[in-house]
Amino acid sequence: ETPVLMLRLSHFIGQYMKMAKQQGETVMSKDSIRYYLTTSGAYLGMRASERWKVYQDGKPKTEIRADKGGQFRQAEICMFDRCMCFDYLALKEKFDLELESMMAEIGDALEQKNQAAEEQMFAKRRQPDLFEEDSGETPF
Repeated sequence: ETPVLMLRLSHFIGQYMKMAKQQGETVMSKDSIRYYLTTSGAYLGMRASERWKVYQDGKPKTEIRADKGGQFRQAEICMFDRCMCFDYLALKEKFDLELESMMAEIGDALEQKNQAAEEQMFAKRRQPDLFEEDSGETPF
């Protein structure tokens, strides 16, 4: 099964336009971007409706909702939107693209683990003292 990259045009065009203006670049129109993307070899088509989680600061955004029984609970906020679908493997090969998803907490834990491992390696590489305390030798 071919992995599919789904992009919400309405979501990333706004980000693109904002960043392009900040950098003083000429901004392509929404229609030009849509045409450019749909004529690429990796384009598979549009998906009518897809459920998307809403993220804020790298974490799913939540709200308190009442369920059918009147009990209140915390629920992730989702929205529905159309998306453009692309063959991920074709994009990966053509643009050397590597996408991965990681929650912020997992990323922080991984970073701490890597830092601890680096500190251990550095400690092992440290030169042993050339002069032992009881040897009677002095460095000078």
